[in-house]
Amino acid sequence: MERETILKIDELEHTQKAEEQEFMLEKLMEKFEKIEIATNANADKTIITSIHSENHQDGSWSPMWKEMADYEINYTVKQLLMICDYYEIFKGKRFNVKQLKKHEIIQHLIFFENEPGNFELVERRKLAWEAMEFLRKDKFMKKYIVWPTA
Repeated sequence: MERETILKIDELEHTQKAEEQEFMLEKLMEKFEKIEIATNANADKTIITSIHSENHQDGSWSPMWKEMADYEINYTVKQLLMICDYYEIFKGKRFNVKQLKKHEIIQHLIFFENEPGNFELVERRKLAWEAMEFLRKDKFMKKYIVWPTA
């Protein structure tokens, strides 16, 4: 009897957490629908608007939206800038990267990662990040890995 009660409580907590996460993602999506992506490459200004049109008609999210939500929720600004450094996104730019807001960094990343010519580099970066995570979580290897976590 007691065990059944505990299982029901666990199930209720799990359901509440899922609903909270869904609510947070909906708020995040509302925020992203209002964002314009602006990039500056060699003084040529390109503005991409209305990314929300990437949403599918059935209500599912496009891969770009999933990437944006993942970066917003699971990465710190420091981690995002480290990814940008790997890609050399801001190399030679004439503005102070440290003044960028998190959503602006994410915009630059998403724009870069979705360029067809960058596919190989993006896949290599993702593989390297997975390998570092694996090593960082390994009981023996973690003492030899210096990797920022936050």
